[in-house]
Amino acid sequence: GMVVDDAIIIGESIYVHRERNDNLIRAAIDGATEMSTPVIFSILTTITAFSPMFLVPGVYGKLFRIIPAVLIPVLIISLIESLYILPAHLGHLGRAKYSGGIGVLFRIQQRFAAFVNRFIENRYGPVVHWAVHNRWITMAIGIAILLIALGVVRGGRIGIEFRPRIESDRIVAHAVLPYGISVEETKRLKTRLERSPLE
Repeated sequence: GMVVDDAIIIGESIYVHRERNDNLIRAAIDGATEMSTPVIFSILTTITAFSPMFLVPGVYGKLFRIIPAVLIPVLIISLIESLYILPAHLGHLGRAKYSGGIGVLFRIQQRFAAFVNRFIENRYGPVVHWAVHNRWITMAIGIAILLIALGVVRGGRIGIEFRPRIESDRIVAHAVLPYGISVEETKRLKTRLERSPLE
């Protein structure tokens, strides 16, 4: 989700400019330029949030270090792709065809888009308008939902186990022997421990 969000945002912006502008290249440039600042800052914020995982010490540090080591380069590549490569593709894409199989898909898409726009204008928009103008009630509802979710988790209805027990190919056994025990006795115990899983 984090990787494709910037491309979705810029693609949507270019689509809006394409609807307003006959010049597709100009629409691609304007759409990418309009959303470049928020997209760049969202990527930088995500990189900043994951960078401290490089500093986690110990065994967990070795595990956690892999996440930012992969995520940060991928985010940078995704940013370059969404700011330069995607607008170039969309600028040269051309207008949709109304004939053939692609035309059928395009008409279905347009109908669905019209339905979504009607839903936004008639249902979603008024709810958002009400929520913004009644922000204290909206905040109270949000806090109530958060408290209910925390109550469900803390109440034991949803089990959380950070390190679940899973089957392994390795068995670790610890044997504490009394001080001064003979080497032969130690070897006998070692042999017994090695054979016990097979018995």
